[in-house]
Amino acid sequence: MQFTPSVRVLQSGDELLIEPEIVAIVEDRYRFKCSTAETASLRFLLHILNFEPLATNIIEIGSIERYPAWVMSKDFKKGLFYDAIRAVHDVLCESVLPLSLFDITVRVNHHRKSRIPTDYVKLAIKICKEAEEIRDEHFQMKLEYLPSLADKAYRILHEANMTLHIRDILRTMNHRLVQAGLSKVEIRSVTVQLVADPRFEPVGRSGVWSLSEWENIRRETIVEIMEEFFHLKQRSASADEVCEYVQSKRPDVSRNSVMSYLTNRKDKFVRISSIEYGLVLVLRIYCQVLALHCVS
Repeated sequence: MQFTPSVRVLQSGDELLIEPEIVAIVEDRYRFKCSTAETASLRFLLHILNFEPLATNIIEIGSIERYPAWVMSKDFKKGLFYDAIRAVHDVLCESVLPLSLFDITVRVNHHRKSRIPTDYVKLAIKICKEAEEIRDEHFQMKLEYLPSLADKAYRILHEANMTLHIRDILRTMNHRLVQAGLSKVEIRSVTVQLVADPRFEPVGRSGVWSLSEWENIRRETIVEIMEEFFHLKQRSASADEVCEYVQSKRPDVSRNSVMSYLTNRKDKFVRISSIEYGLVLVLRIYCQVLALHCVS
């Protein structure tokens, strides 16, 4: 297939086009699929048409994954654009969570003497392979490119909007990493970072984690909630009653776990009858009071 794209065909109004956009424009205009060899020819023609490739080896932003791009306007300020790429990358990494284009622009220009225009911010997001648009003009760094394992876990918990076991966090994280062609991580590495990061709090000793900002999450151990129940009721109770109360505070807890503690934690709980349990501490106090009463 022979094609000779003119300057007019490639004039989209943008000062910068990434290579996939240029290929799409040519394919749409000439109604054919551009092969690898034809893409190489297209690059050659772009040079002939006096379009300038954006340098891909800029030292200051060398660690950022970028799409090949071409400058479509002589008025394009490359120096300012390189600043925009670096600033946008830093803002999205620091945020971890999605930001609107408006918020990204505000953060990029915070404390800057020379303002980076919104158009350049948007172009910087477009050229960055590590960024993704999740809804209309709301962007985030792809999970696999977030700087730390803790950042990745924070994103996973925030997206789930619920507490998760460390195994579920790890499973989601490794799935995304493998999809991106990256290596899996170990559960110990993730756990160490969660323990050291104030954004996370464990839920008891269950291996379940929550975000510290979630104020409605109960983080006591199962035993502590069971003790709370008996102190509130001030009486013995059935296993069903205990289980219902615990699950109202910690929905992740199974009935088997409650039963296990009722029957095996003999330092905490005692069986009063065939169906009821009580607190050992309360029983001891009762026995002491009864003994004193008998002596008197």
